Amino acid sequence: MELANEIDDQALVADVLMVRVGAETLLGRDTAAAAAERAMALQDAAAGLRILDQPLLSLAERRIWRDAHGDARTDLVELGRRADELGDESARPMLLFLLGEVELAAGNLEECFAHARASREAAEQTGLLLFGPRSLALESLVLAQMGRPEPTKLAAEQIRDEGADSLLMLIRSAALGHLALSLGRPHDAVEHMRAPAAFVRRERIVEPGATRFVVDLVEALVELGRRDEACELLDWYEENARRLERASALASCARCRGLLASQSGDLEPAVHALEEALEWHSQVDLPLDRARTLLALGIAQRRLKRRREARTTLEEALGLFERIGAALWAERTRGELKRISGRAATPGALTPAEERVAVLVAEGKTNKEVAAALYLSDRTVEGHLARIFGKLGIRHRTEVGPALQTRGISSSNTGDAPVSVEPSAP
Repeated sequence: MELANEIDDQALVADVLMVRVGAETLLGRDTAAAAAERAMALQDAAAGLRILDQPLLSLAERRIWRDAHGDARTDLVELGRRADELGDESARPMLLFLLGEVELAAGNLEECFAHARASREAAEQTGLLLFGPRSLALESLVLAQMGRPEPTKLAAEQIRDEGADSLLMLIRSAALGHLALSLGRPHDAVEHMRAPAAFVRRERIVEPGATRFVVDLVEALVELGRRDEACELLDWYEENARRLERASALASCARCRGLLASQSGDLEPAVHALEEALEWHSQVDLPLDRARTLLALGIAQRRLKRRREARTTLEEALGLFERIGAALWAERTRGELKRISGRAATPGALTPAEERVAVLVAEGKTNKEVAAALYLSDRTVEGHLARIFGKLGIRHRTEVGPALQTRGISSSNTGDAPVSVEPSAP
């Protein structure tokens, strides 16, 4: 009980709160890490407190910002179990909201929408009215990423400006801005996100994981040719990303550098920057961001007349967009594929190379085993698998076998040659 009572000590409360708001943004990474360790040391003592007061919740939020989505999901599921044991219904809206954020980043858009909707319902049931609008804002953001304009706008319009908290308004603006950008309306995107960007800079909110919409604003400014504004905002965001070592943010920054170079006609530097972005993407699993980088790279490759490379890159991007259900981005990618001269692959048809990968995956082999069997790199296998998922309309590798059977594809018609000798498209 003596240790548990220490939770009331102001210094310890400050530790927990500093972790919650991103202590490294103010104290430096080493001090923040110490605060995080101290907060975790209190977790056992806090086990009897309500879930919203437990340090593990703060750490789960922080892990979302740091792209440790698997760990954050594990923490939140554990907190949900504890909430059930304690009968703490007040925790459900917050836990479901954060689980929605995890699934959004992981590209599980349907799961995110389900969590956001469940969070809103739980808020109504428990009378915690704060989380209802926040969950509605999260719904609007995931609907925007799904590419569903009318439902996105409907959800956003239900959120009133009066009395809205800053997080709520940032999420809503991010939703409307992303929708406008994916619809090819950069001017509207800037209008939605300009004020929120000014707000986070004025308030010194420098955590890249909490301000991901800034990248969309930079891209919109690039599309409008407003280079000076785009570069100034990008420099600020990238400085934060480098200082805090946020891989996903650095990947997005490299993509923006590539887009800036591409707009200037410097296509070789653009390709270099976009390939650097893919290196950063390989460190974290954010499929929507990776697919957007592949789309930009494919466009640059096409402009350099590297049509075969461009087709392969764009098909990988399309596979990712289709797998996660990002309809507007997928539509844009199909448009880019049509701009490449030559005969396109039959929609939905696997190439011989993809068939070989798919058959081995259906047999239960891991990506590394497939790569070794077909003399490929792990990344090439991942690219093939993304396109396979998109073409077969599936989301998990366990579904590959049944999907192949419905198409009459078996190991007897895949051949023995390495995948690398087959072009990915005619």
